[in-house]
Amino acid sequence: MRRAALAVALLPALLAAPASRAAGDRVSVDTLANAGAWSAFRASGAVGAVLCGVDSVLDGRRLISVDLHSEGVALRLFDPAWTFAPEAVADLRAEIGTRSWEVSASGVGPLLEWRLDGEAARLLLESFRAGRRLDLAFSGLGPAWRLSLAGSGAMLAAARVCAAEGGGAAPPVPGRRWL
Repeated sequence: MRRAALAVALLPALLAAPASRAAGDRVSVDTLANAGAWSAFRASGAVGAVLCGVDSVLDGRRLISVDLHSEGVALRLFDPAWTFAPEAVADLRAEIGTRSWEVSASGVGPLLEWRLDGEAARLLLESFRAGRRLDLAFSGLGPAWRLSLAGSGAMLAAARVCAAEGGGAAPPVPGRRWL
């Protein structure tokens, strides 16, 4: 279910393929490693875009993914119950240990995305790697998500190796959204 959910629900949007992309193009997802509830992955499309990151499935239907980019990270959340209109914004609160973030995340359909770069990305990844639990609360979008971070540090290390080997996607061109 994990790979099917990721490939079908997230990757066409994540790889930011142009609108002219042929309907027959495929997205390939390889699981690099698993630890705890987390997996490290490498995804690639026929147009050559490659993305590395970690993900976890909650309750067999919701997905969280932390994707590594050359300029930072993107935290992506998928819940089939969500129905965001294009360009929608939702308030999100994330907590790992003593660190917390309150942000407005971009949404479309069942996806919500929070992008970080520079120092903000470094702090999130540091917390993610060393933390014990991630709590996500959404204003008006249903119950909070609580995830164990057991195994996430090892999976983040595997995703970083993938990205260092040329699998880290470049951020989108200005004006193009990942969602």
